[in-house]
Amino acid sequence: MAQIRARMRRLSKAPRTWPCPVCGKRGRRYAFREQQAVDAGLGRPAVLKVRVGLYAARCECQKVFESFHPELPKGWKFSRRVRELAVNGVVRDKLSVEDVRCRLREEFRVHVCEGCVHKWLAEAGGENQS
Repeated sequence: MAQIRARMRRLSKAPRTWPCPVCGKRGRRYAFREQQAVDAGLGRPAVLKVRVGLYAARCECQKVFESFHPELPKGWKFSRRVRELAVNGVVRDKLSVEDVRCRLREEFRVHVCEGCVHKWLAEAGGENQS
């Protein structure tokens, strides 16, 4: 059986300057960093690679900080698309968490633990309440 190659999707969010997350004063980019996460590609594995900038602060809040892309905030292991597929499967399609995990595994080749789906549901519920 042939090995299926993962589809790669690349994004970038690294302008020359970026605001400090604490005070908003703009810092200058001095380097790049690449984040990687699991993405949803129909019928085959997919990887999302996001290039972000590292910035030297011009304020006293902190020495360095980095930009982020809305598709993949810092620390996420799965893309926003995977999270939306899981939440919509439970909320809109009225599937159980186990059925959603099975759907992601079979249709998108994404292996997600049960705890991740519950956490994403709680975060989605928190966003809707505010």
